[in-house]
Amino acid sequence: MKRIAILGSTGSIGTQALNVIRRHRDLFSVEVLCAGSNADLLIQQALEFDPNAVAIADESKYQQVQEALSPHDIKVFAGMGSIADLMEMDTIDMVLASIVGFAGLRPTLRAIEHHKPIALANKETMVVAGQIVTDAASRNNVPILPVDSEHSAIFQSLVHIGAWIAILPVGFLIDFGKVRQYAKAVRTLTLLRFVITPALFIALTWLIVSDPILRGTLTILTFCPTAINAVLAAKIYKLNVDITVSSFVITTAAYLLLIFPLLFLCLH
Repeated sequence: MKRIAILGSTGSIGTQALNVIRRHRDLFSVEVLCAGSNADLLIQQALEFDPNAVAIADESKYQQVQEALSPHDIKVFAGMGSIADLMEMDTIDMVLASIVGFAGLRPTLRAIEHHKPIALANKETMVVAGQIVTDAASRNNVPILPVDSEHSAIFQSLVHIGAWIAILPVGFLIDFGKVRQYAKAVRTLTLLRFVITPALFIALTWLIVSDPILRGTLTILTFCPTAINAVLAAKIYKLNVDITVSSFVITTAAYLLLIFPLLFLCLH
C-alpha cells in the first residue's frame, strides 16, 4: 500500500486524487494532507481519510483545525515551513505536489531531497525553478511524474511524436497485398504472441509480484503486438520484411480492436 502526501488537498487536483484513493483504499492511504486556507474542507478530509498529520498554510486557521482534529489523534501544523518539514517523514511513499503557484516549490524540493517520488501538478514549480528541480531529482534519483493538464500534455505529445517518427519509415514498407499473402503464416505467431507467451508470463508474474498495479501493467505489456523495430531490423539485415510487416499489421490491429479492450474490462 502506498502512503500519499497531498500538497494542496483542497484544490481541484487534490480532491480528485482523494476520489481515487477513496475508490482504491486497498492500494493507497493518506499520510499527510496540506491545504492553503480552506480549513473546513481540510477538516472534513482529515476526518474521512485519517492521515497521520495535516498542515494549513494560513496560520490564522490553525486553532480551528487543531480544535476539530485533536480528539482524533491527528497531528496539526501551520505555515509553509511546517508543510516543507512534513516532507521529511519516513512514512511518506509519494508526494502529490498540487499547491498553486510558487509556494509549492519549497516543499517539493524538500520532498525530493528526502527521496520521495513526486507526482507533479504544479507547473509554476517547473517554470520558476525547472533546472533546480530536475537537477535535484537527478541527484537524488527521484522520479517526477507529470499529472496535470499542461505539462502532462507536453509529455504525452512527446510520446506520440516519438511513436509517429518510429512509424514513418514503416509506412513506406507496407504492402497490404503481401500482408494478406502472409496472413496464414502469421497465425501461429499471433497465437504465440497473444496466448502462449502471456499465459506463461502472467503465471510467473503472479508468483513473484504482489503489487496489483504492477501486475496489471506487466499484463498489458506482455500482450503488446509485434514491435515496430522488428520491421526496421528485418529491413536493415535484409530478412523477409513482408512477413515481418504482416505480423506487425495483424498483431497491432488485433491488439487495438480486441486485446486491449478485453484487458481494460478485465483489469478495470
